[in-house]
Amino acid sequence: GDGWTRAVYEIAALPDQTDFLEIRVEGGIVISNVSLDYKPDNSPIQKIRFDDSALDGVIGYDAEPLLKTAPANGISEIEYSTTDQDVAEYEHGVLKFVGIGEAAATASVADGNSEAELPISVYENLALKKPVTVSSVTSAYPASNAVDGDMDITRWQSGSEGTEWIQVDLGP
Repeated sequence: GDGWTRAVYEIAALPDQTDFLEIRVEGGIVISNVSLDYKPDNSPIQKIRFDDSALDGVIGYDAEPLLKTAPANGISEIEYSTTDQDVAEYEHGVLKFVGIGEAAATASVADGNSEAELPISVYENLALKKPVTVSSVTSAYPASNAVDGDMDITRWQSGSEGTEWIQVDLGP
C-alpha cells in the first residue's frame, strides 16, 4: 500500500545491571510511533550533582539548590550539610543564609556512594529598609517595596514616562 512496513520488536527482559537500552538505526530508515512499556525499578541513586556551579545568597533569605540525580527516578535518602553553619545551614532540605562568608553546601547519598558540593558566598542586604528615592511609581507598587526585604510578594514598579531610576541611601 503506502510503502511502509510495520515491525514490532519485543524484548522480554534485559539482563540484570542493564542501565539503558540503545537502539541504532542505519540507512534510510524512519522510525515513528515508538512506544516503550516498562516498569521502572526503584533503583538507588548512583550519582548526584548540583545544577549550579556556585551560589550567592543574602542573609535572611533561603534557597533550595536544584539537585540532579542519576537515575532521575532513583530513590535514596539524601543528607544535606554545610561546611560552616555560621554562614549557611540546611533545615529540611532548605539552605538558610545566616552569616556573611564563604562555605560549601554538601548533598550526600545516605549509603555514601555519591556526594556533591556547591560553593556558596553569603552577603548582607545593605539596602534593607534604607531610604529610597525613585523617578516614578505606580500606586500599587511604592518605592519602599524595593527595599522591604520581601522578594516573594512585594515589588517596586516605575511608571512608564521614559528613563526610570532608583536611588538607595546606604548611609548610616
